[in-house]
Amino acid sequence: MAQKNRRIYIINDQQTISELSPEFYHSFISTPKSVSLKNIQGNCIRLAEIHLESERSGPTSIVNAEFRNLYVTNEGFLDEPMFSKFIQASLDALNADTINDPLTDYRTQFFWRPIHDEFKALMTLAINPEISLPYQIVESHTLPIDRSDPEINGIHKMLSAFPGLKVVGTNRTLHFWTVTFDIVSLNGLISLLFLQEGLKHDDIKKASLSLVSPEDDMRYVLCCTEHLQTKKVGIWLIYIYQKRLEYKDVNAHAACQCHKDHHSHA
Repeated sequence: MAQKNRRIYIINDQQTISELSPEFYHSFISTPKSVSLKNIQGNCIRLAEIHLESERSGPTSIVNAEFRNLYVTNEGFLDEPMFSKFIQASLDALNADTINDPLTDYRTQFFWRPIHDEFKALMTLAINPEISLPYQIVESHTLPIDRSDPEINGIHKMLSAFPGLKVVGTNRTLHFWTVTFDIVSLNGLISLLFLQEGLKHDDIKKASLSLVSPEDDMRYVLCCTEHLQTKKVGIWLIYIYQKRLEYKDVNAHAACQCHKDHHSHA
């Protein structure tokens, strides 16, 4: 049976990632005068909290991720006034139904947005707990992109149009082609879910397609063993896009219904 757990990381200005245990973090914010963060420079710490589903064998999927600013004193203790302001701002945003609006003061003051390599490193650590810490973020390399074939170039552009995906390379030989892409934003978690769902589609079962992560990180390769199957990739991508629209419609409907229920009880 799958269990939910979470991992908490902090990133310093030298792009080094360290992990905090959930128990330590709970003590840090609940008993602020007794627990401190050592060797912290600056009063604003970049914190990432990643929620996972895990089986006995280890993490199986990422459920959610938040990237928050954690304010501390010069001595490394929790900045209590700022933390109280964060809690109040979150309640205000929840009541105003703007909790996920990136333009609100709540989001701009208390959250940060990871760049491509930061996001990829954090997701890699979350799904590969065997990696030793602290972990130094390295710049992701880009593979050659082959745009000589119009059909493959079209698929490359189609993948690039998906939020959360960044195509970083393509390759074509006589017998196969590949499109390599990174998950690069929080929306990429949703993209990854739909990519996995898309592989269950009947057309894909017939197309000899595979979606693999050869480096066990957040870089994926979409492979097709026969060039004639590229048209079916287009069908697959359209299917994913439609599923994404359905996902957004469901969320919009739920939010609308929740808003109506709120007013009906007011």
